[in-house]
Amino acid sequence: MIKINTPERLTGYLRKYAELYPGAWKAFEYFRQGKEILGGWPDWCWCPLGASYAIVGHGENISFDKVPDVSTLGALATWRITQGIYRFDSDLFKSLWETELEERLPIDVFFRLPEWCVYIEVPEGYDWWGYKLYGFFAHLEYDVNARRPELRLVLDTEHGFSMLILHLSSPTINECIKSVWEEGEKNTGFKPSEDVLPQAKSALVPYISVVLYLCSQAADIYDLQGKKEKPGNPRPQKTKKGMRIFPVSEKTTWMVGYRIGAALRRAHQERNKQSAEGTHASPRPHVRRAHWHTYWTGPKDGKRRVILKWLPPILVGGDEIIPTIRAVD
Repeated sequence: MIKINTPERLTGYLRKYAELYPGAWKAFEYFRQGKEILGGWPDWCWCPLGASYAIVGHGENISFDKVPDVSTLGALATWRITQGIYRFDSDLFKSLWETELEERLPIDVFFRLPEWCVYIEVPEGYDWWGYKLYGFFAHLEYDVNARRPELRLVLDTEHGFSMLILHLSSPTINECIKSVWEEGEKNTGFKPSEDVLPQAKSALVPYISVVLYLCSQAADIYDLQGKKEKPGNPRPQKTKKGMRIFPVSEKTTWMVGYRIGAALRRAHQERNKQSAEGTHASPRPHVRRAHWHTYWTGPKDGKRRVILKWLPPILVGGDEIIPTIRAVD
């Protein structure tokens, strides 16, 4: 069952944090206007969390209980610009959620999020430490102090918001997860047991897998209202005070992976039918997990080089095959 109250709930979050931190949205715009003066940041980041920290703390150090508000306010301010809600087909979501990621998967793919910040709606039946999970925000952060990109996930649960962070300063996802724990150990002086890292990776990988789908399968995303062709960030508009980016006027619900989900369900029904009839079932269609593909290019008698490409989830053996290949330079 899909939760139909998502737009209203997110509107409530925007209203709540605007009341907690009056003038926050204008303050974020102020920071963006001073981008060059502040040293700048990459275009894939709408505004670093350093701005959110300053807003929450009114320019001063903040108390420990206010630390979560920095991540939440930053995610909401970024999502407010595009207001995209991504509603996955439940069968595809489950398949992605259970997909294991190869350790060599590069971090480059995260920089292809369709919008600065996305809200991914989670189907019924998922939880976070026993609390109902409604969905989660995903956006890219640029740590201005460490000069480091990060993937930030803000989980929307019945207990409130929780955060997951992935530093994108190492070549592979596995190394990035490890670096988060190493930095935490350095900052706190607490050394976790050896089994903590595998547990952390196990908890983080399902979210990563779902986010990666948005970075790779844009062709299978469509607007529920039929008003927009594809998601994207708004373009700057010329004003008397220079170029500005304005938030959209309404939310957009993007339907994700419904062609593949329908094919998976048809295949499941056919397999059950064949099993009931006692016939030999051919391999059922399935989503092949994300994996690496390498091949040689160049003249056979000359200099050759290996090209590395990442193949996203691909439907194999169904009525249609929908591959999308993203080259990693």
